[in-house]
Amino acid sequence: MLLRFCKNPYQIVKDADGMYILSPQVFAANGSGCSIEFESLLENEGLSAEQRAPQINAVAALKLLASEARGVVNMDKNNKNPKALKVAYTPIQPDEPDGPNTFHGDIFPPATGSARKALLKIATSRAYAVQLDQTVAESFYKTRKG
Repeated sequence: MLLRFCKNPYQIVKDADGMYILSPQVFAANGSGCSIEFESLLENEGLSAEQRAPQINAVAALKLLASEARGVVNMDKNNKNPKALKVAYTPIQPDEPDGPNTFHGDIFPPATGSARKALLKIATSRAYAVQLDQTVAESFYKTRKG
């Protein structure tokens, strides 16, 4: 199982009822791909997503299978050249920013808007790995600039 942690206030929006929810931006790329962590690697170290989230300042986490991510088609800006997303194990080394992180992987190439929406729909179809608390989400959301 892949875990995508929400660590950016721009990944949270308000829905029509005024509730805070995760937006497709939660699957936006940070560089060449969208960072994920492998749940099985966390579990091998005796950690759960709930324990990992505060270690990396995350307010929520979503789960999806690698096969589900690979089943999402990424289109270019002209809605052409469909390519399936890929998942790779890409540990972060001690001398790299945010390193070390032996749980780290990427979904790549960077997902387009429709692919991010598809990933979010898949991930929110099951229980969150770390539930988005409304009080925490509100505080986090208010740190947005602009």
